[in-house]
Amino acid sequence: MTNRGETSGHTQRLRSGDLGTLMRTGYHRTMEYVQARLEQLGFDDIRPAHMAIFQNLGPEGARIGELAERAKLTNQSVGYLVDYLEEHGYVERRPDPTNRRATLVCFTERGWDEADACAKILDQLDKELTERMGAERLEQLRALLAEAAAALQASKLAVRRFSSFSSERTRLSPIRPPLTARGRAPRR
Repeated sequence: MTNRGETSGHTQRLRSGDLGTLMRTGYHRTMEYVQARLEQLGFDDIRPAHMAIFQNLGPEGARIGELAERAKLTNQSVGYLVDYLEEHGYVERRPDPTNRRATLVCFTERGWDEADACAKILDQLDKELTERMGAERLEQLRALLAEAAAALQASKLAVRRFSSFSSERTRLSPIRPPLTARGRAPRR
């Protein structure tokens, strides 16, 4: 435990350039850049949270659950974002032609206009970063970030495999009897 006036190891790590913090900060700076330019182009009702929908919605549309899975959000959160975007004319819900009970979220013309504007804004950001950092360093940064993302994904899968193996061993362990629906061990 740290005393008053002392900085915890966690705080020191965050201040010294922790990789996760640097990546998150870069993402936030990118979103601030995009949002400022979108506002200049008349898309002043879009917030960074809405980007989770725009980034994960393709030309064929998507169901709420698919968007939630891709964006790593809950169905309820995505539904809330889609409701807002629908009210503001960026998306619409359409019947899913492959499943009568399901609906697809699809871009409207205004939604496509916003997506096109985002693509142009990101192209401009690439140009600005190339001017500041140089093409070779920017490409190196992209490659390193892609490599880090792949390594983190592999670590996540390894943890998941270990976790499922561990829970499987616990579940099959003869030391712990299975529980009834009420959470009690059955009588013997």
